[in-house]
Amino acid sequence: MAELLRFSGAVDIVNNILATKWMKLLSNATTGLHSYIGLSIHEAAAVPEMLALMVHAAQEELDVGASLGHPVLPIFGLKTDDNRLVDTLLDILLSGF
Repeated sequence: MAELLRFSGAVDIVNNILATKWMKLLSNATTGLHSYIGLSIHEAAAVPEMLALMVHAAQEELDVGASLGHPVLPIFGLKTDDNRLVDTLLDILLSGF
């Protein structure tokens, strides 16, 4: 399957697909809220209340994942022991858009 998918983009083979999907959901929770109000991610992050909501949503997602036993994975270069994980993730995502 990986060989076929490589024709359309980068492919990583992972051992824990559920944790990987949860980390993807975490990145979506961090950045997806802006679309509800019709702003770009950068416009939304420039509004203090919206930025706080983005951080809160991501932290809640991270906490729920941890309660379900999903480990933090090093997506987007994250360090799994980063105590500012949500802020770091948001910084990485903002720099990538």
